[in-house]
Amino acid sequence: MSDWNAGIIDEFRENEGRVGGMFEGAPLLLLHHVGARTETERVSPLMYQTVNEDFAIFASKAGADTNPDWFHNLMANPQTKSASTRRPSSPGSPKAKNTIASGSSRSRLGLSSLNMNVRRAET
Repeated sequence: MSDWNAGIIDEFRENEGRVGGMFEGAPLLLLHHVGARTETERVSPLMYQTVNEDFAIFASKAGADTNPDWFHNLMANPQTKSASTRRPSSPGSPKAKNTIASGSSRSRLGLSSLNMNVRRAET
């Protein structure tokens, strides 16, 4: 894990799910996942979008041509848990069911994410 991610994770845990800097006020979650090759437990801070009572996360890797490592880890080991700014980490963090959006759901989520990011950039 990078020192940058470690700092965000520490700040999230120390402040009941709130962080400052470029992520201040953003919907953030800590995704717990297991390495595809190493089977080492990992934690990744991610922005999310609320969809009804669920969370949508985006494996965009900031526009790169490849998926982030956590995406490959979830494909290999789909059991995970997460903590969010709405539900900060606790020993009983909820387990999550991972699904990949497809078709019209994928299109709708992508447009919502774009709109959310545009609004955040304007503030």
